[in-house]
Order: sequence, then C-alpha cells, then structure tokens
Amino acid sequence: MLVLLLSLAHADPWALSGELGGELNSDSHGIANVTARRGDTSVAWITDTLDVRYAPEHNDGRAWVAGRLATFAAGMVISPWEDGELQPDQAMNGLYGGVEAGGIRYAAHGLYAGARGHVRWHTFYGGADADRPVGRWHLQPQGITGWWSEWLHAWWVVGTDLQRSPEGEVASVSPHIRGQAELRPAWTVAPLLELRAGAGEGQDVVTLTRLGGLNPYVVPLAGAAWAEFWVEDYVAGRAGAVVQTEPVDVAVFVDAAAFQGPTGYGRALGIGAAPTWRAGRLTTDLAVGYAPVIEGPDDRVPFSVYVLVGWQ
Repeated sequence: MLVLLLSLAHADPWALSGELGGELNSDSHGIANVTARRGDTSVAWITDTLDVRYAPEHNDGRAWVAGRLATFAAGMVISPWEDGELQPDQAMNGLYGGVEAGGIRYAAHGLYAGARGHVRWHTFYGGADADRPVGRWHLQPQGITGWWSEWLHAWWVVGTDLQRSPEGEVASVSPHIRGQAELRPAWTVAPLLELRAGAGEGQDVVTLTRLGGLNPYVVPLAGAAWAEFWVEDYVAGRAGAVVQTEPVDVAVFVDAAAFQGPTGYGRALGIGAAPTWRAGRLTTDLAVGYAPVIEGPDDRVPFSVYVLVGWQ
C-alpha cells in the first residue's frame, strides 16, 4: 500500500486544455471543450459528449479503447434542414452511449493500416412522436489504410453499419467507404488542397454523413449551416492557398460539393477565409464563409462565421 501511495504521489500531473467558440449563422451552435490528459489516458467533455480514452502509442503503431456518452445534440438531429430551410417541426434530441476500440500499425514509407469499431445504443426524444426514430443498437466495424508524410496525408476506411432495434423495427446492414486527402506543405506560401469522398448504401438518420459548415465535426462547406446536408454519397473539395508564419496563418479557399441524400441530389459552392493566431498557450481560429451556389429561398443569406479559442 505504501508503494502504491508513493507511486501515485509521483505520477505525472493531469494536463488541462480547453476550447470555447461556436459557429454563427441562421442556426447558431456553441462549442465548449475541456480535456484532462495524463500519459496515454484522457478524459474529455466535448460540448455535449463525454469521452474517456486510453490510447498508447509506440514506434510501430498505436491503439485505443474508449467509452463515449453523447447527450442532447448527438447527430445534430436538433437542427434538421431541408431545401435550404431550417425545419424546427422536425427537430428532436439524440443520445448515444457505447464503447469503441481500434489499432493502427505503421509500415515503411509512411504507410499504415489497421481496424476500428464501436458498439452504441442510440435513442431519440423530444419532437413529434410520430416522426421520432426508434432506439437501436449500432455496430460499426471498419478497416483503415493510409499514407502520411510531412506534406500529404491520405486515408480511407471501408466498413459497414449494422443496426437493430429490440423489436425489430430497424434491422439493417449498410456498407460504406470514405476517404480524405490533404495537401499542405510547410512553406511560407503554400497551396491548400483537400478532397473528401464517400459512398454508402441504406444509410439513415444515425449513419448519414453530416456535410456543411466550417467546424471540424463535419465535411466542410463554407457558407452552409452546420450539418445542413445529411448525405449518403458525396464528393467535396477545397482549393486555395495559405500564408504560414510563426504567429499567424491566413488561408483563402473555395469549397465545392456534390452529394446524394434521402431528399435527392444536390450541389453547392462556397468561398471562405480562415486566419489562425497563436500567442503562447492560446490559439484563435476564425473562419468566414459565403455560399453563392446553394439550395434555399431567394431571401436566404448563406453566410457563416466560425470562431474557436483554445488553450494548452
């Protein structure tokens, strides 16, 4: 017992970091994150989600096991959009809880491969009873492959979504493939190129990809609202340039997307700018976007602002 107490007394202290901000548009949402980390263990509160994670990393790869509980805004079902207009009568709350695990093995020349998966219970509440999806189990196994270098990171996942509700109202097998590539050399003036694509079959309210907005939780599209489009098949690209200095980065870019979802085919075009400031332990990210080509009524102003202040 004395040895245990002494080891705890000399253990590395917990390191705290946090973020505060949000995205402002016709349906604004806030972000408030706090993370405590010690060694390979972290405990994070991500706005509405509790994430407890053990993620050791070594020279040959990394692995992780985690538990997650997402509360009232899980899946952004609190803000459904249709044809460029917010649909408050279709809004509800989402909640899920479950466990996940995975591992990646590093290979030569920046290549890596691995697998990950999760099992979660999803439930919904609030909103209209007639339109509320039933609760269900969601099992998602995925294989991962990728390539990383100092100037390019590309990866893709192939997997399936297995869902079943206790009474059998939902019983589905939905395969999917998703990938992403980012080019951003560490030059003072550098190109900014990003490509994201995905395809699926039989996706639904739980598994559809959320597209739209300037925040890191979605497939980005400047000028669109946060998770405005729920899509099954999509191609989204970002092209621009970035000026990178020690205290400030400034990026300007054009976003373009074509997608297929439950309500049909869509396309959108956005333009944006994103400066980042660093001062000691503080980092401030700002992004503004406007979508000249997007669905919606004639009087819609497709403009959004994203801001996040983080400290380490």
